[in-house]
Amino acid sequence: MSKIDTSYQLLLDYLKENGMRENLTITEIQKTLWFDHHQKVSHRLKNLEKRWYIRKDIQTWGYRVFEIPVNDTVVLPVYGSALCGNKGSAVVDSYPEETMTFPTSIIWSGDYADYFFVKAKGDSMLPYIEDGDLVLIKKYSLWRETDRKVLVVHNGTLKVKIVQRNGDAFFLFSTNADKLEILNTDDVSIIWYVAKVIKDL
Repeated sequence: MSKIDTSYQLLLDYLKENGMRENLTITEIQKTLWFDHHQKVSHRLKNLEKRWYIRKDIQTWGYRVFEIPVNDTVVLPVYGSALCGNKGSAVVDSYPEETMTFPTSIIWSGDYADYFFVKAKGDSMLPYIEDGDLVLIKKYSLWRETDRKVLVVHNGTLKVKIVQRNGDAFFLFSTNADKLEILNTDDVSIIWYVAKVIKDL
């Protein structure tokens, strides 16, 4: 990781002391640290997140500062939505919508080219996966029925489900008791493993 400049270090030091304080605003940071525009603060915060110096806390909307910045990272593609439900359509595009820098320590050993992200859409996989979560997928051919969450392509649509085999067909289960769905289908073309669900990015 390249060394951060003085303005980034000033912001980082401030967040170590105040990042988790309630009602901390970008305007307050701007005025306290004498930045001439709030967009300069926003820009630096985003860059610090991308480089894994800080992470936004979804409960308090404050900023957690890592004691030791993450040095070993890999850039992974982020594709379109995977449905945690059964409505609409969403297929992985040929090109990712964006990319994300991610710590290699969180990824299983293996070829990093086998990993990518999809964005969860819907709530049928609650409480494990919420709408808007980033879901890290591993292209893993040795799928087992004991794997509780997998990515499938069903009728051309990406879905995150629990899968059980029934001869040549599959049962696709959701986990939200209020929206439980069980689909019996033979039109499943890909089954890949859900390696991790990221909730606080």
